[in-house]
Amino acid sequence: MKFFSKLCLGAAFIAFSLPMMAQTASWRKGALYRLQATTSGRVLDVSGTTAITASTDAQRTQQYWTIAPLSGSWRILNPFTQQALRHNGDRVETGEINGSDENQLWSIEQSPAGVVLVPATRRDKAVSLDKSGHFHLVDLASLKGKQPQLRAVAAGVSGFDDQQTYRLRLLNKPGFVLGNGEVAENGRPILAEPQDSTHRGQYWSVKMLDLNRRVVENAYFVQHFDDGGNNASIDYLLQWPASLRNPGNAQLTILPVPGQEGAYVIASFNKKEKMFALRGDEMKIVPLNLKDSTAWVAFDEVNKPKIKSPWWEDETIFALNRLPAHTTYQPYASEAEMLKDKTFYNTPWSVPVSERYLSLNGTWKFNLVSEPKLRPTTFFQEGFDVSKWDNIPVPSNWEMQGYDHPIYCNVEYPHANTPPYIMARPGYNDGGANYGINPVGSYVRTFDLPKGWSQQRTIIHFAGVYSAAMIWMNGHFVGYRQGANNVSEFDVTPYLREGENRLAVQVFRWSDGSYLECQDMFRMSGISAMFISSTCPQLTCLITKSPLRCAITTKMLPCNSTSM
Repeated sequence: MKFFSKLCLGAAFIAFSLPMMAQTASWRKGALYRLQATTSGRVLDVSGTTAITASTDAQRTQQYWTIAPLSGSWRILNPFTQQALRHNGDRVETGEINGSDENQLWSIEQSPAGVVLVPATRRDKAVSLDKSGHFHLVDLASLKGKQPQLRAVAAGVSGFDDQQTYRLRLLNKPGFVLGNGEVAENGRPILAEPQDSTHRGQYWSVKMLDLNRRVVENAYFVQHFDDGGNNASIDYLLQWPASLRNPGNAQLTILPVPGQEGAYVIASFNKKEKMFALRGDEMKIVPLNLKDSTAWVAFDEVNKPKIKSPWWEDETIFALNRLPAHTTYQPYASEAEMLKDKTFYNTPWSVPVSERYLSLNGTWKFNLVSEPKLRPTTFFQEGFDVSKWDNIPVPSNWEMQGYDHPIYCNVEYPHANTPPYIMARPGYNDGGANYGINPVGSYVRTFDLPKGWSQQRTIIHFAGVYSAAMIWMNGHFVGYRQGANNVSEFDVTPYLREGENRLAVQVFRWSDGSYLECQDMFRMSGISAMFISSTCPQLTCLITKSPLRCAITTKMLPCNSTSM
């Protein structure tokens, strides 16, 4: 019976509300509204925690509200006081914004005449105004046939959702938006760029510091719009890191353009009566004039895209095809061979003497470029000519071989602090002025496969690569690894052939993992010792269900053993 009563109430509400309300409410995210009494013109205000009406006061933050969706309902929030409209019994009040507070959830029905606020948890009630100008809940049925007592009106002040991503579209230059050229360095001018959904530098968020001040921040990089401060030589909008606690030159005023819905002007807060308008491809500082259409910008709401990043800048990828880590061991062809290699047993940093071991140390062909976009992308193919490349020893750090520069850092990164991206460090290495932005070394060498190894499972072992590397064998992709000085191994059995084989490795000086490797040290790059080793014939050694485990124990077992 209780369920039936609720059902009837819901049906009664629908039957009552639909003839009166022509449309469901729709609100722009972050936009600032006033809730205005339709008869008196007074607006929603707060006294203590009590919802009241008061005369409009343009400087009173308690009179500005955003209307935000949550769980199929709406919340009426004040972004400056961090309070939300809620009901408490039949009383209407405010409380600290809390997504778990169901009393902050409202159904809002809108018509040309106004809006009706219905508690999402009490659908038989609605907000009403008494003669003293206080808000309270009344029976929804009592409002039947009456005009709505409230209307939501745009506040005339720019409002933004700080969780929303925006694209800043230039209304005077169709197809163009504001961007930073996909460059994270300090002082970079903000330019008019052709819209490109893959450019991270074209996505922005807006923080509201108070009623008047706004800060525009890049959605991917730690950079903000900046008016240049007291530097007389800077007459354009640029980017610079800023703190919301002390925003300095990043403080802006974003003004709606009267009569142009969705159009705004970006003005400096500190430089009074100055705004930014398009001159050529730059946003220049000019006298404030809301009629100047070259300054008009639309803040288009967009979803922050998951732009596909290369592996070395993708924090979700740190290895591809890499074998699981394990305790250190060295395969031998027989127990006698193992016992004979006393030098390696006593000094395990020396080179083992084993038929199952082939060192790949030695002279390699080498090519270095200053950043990934310049690297050769087909060098791993067997027909690629590397005869004119330099020679380099492996193991080695390429900086100690005359390539690029060794860098000593203590508590800072040698690259920009824009995780997970690797870019030039602003103010120190802008544009790669002092060293490579993210140097890439490409290595190639050939080797002859020992006789009989084509029937063995063969593993390539990297003692360390700084910082990330891709590996190819005979033109086939083998795998990818990060982890600087960590050991990594790959199974190359499917790619080997009798006789000569061609191995190619491409090394990136820095990767997203470099953000975890910052310590007091010289930063140098290259390949540490490398070798390949063969284990048992494939599918014949069943020790712990893996042919890789044939050489773990002190006593070497024959490869056809099924013990352990």
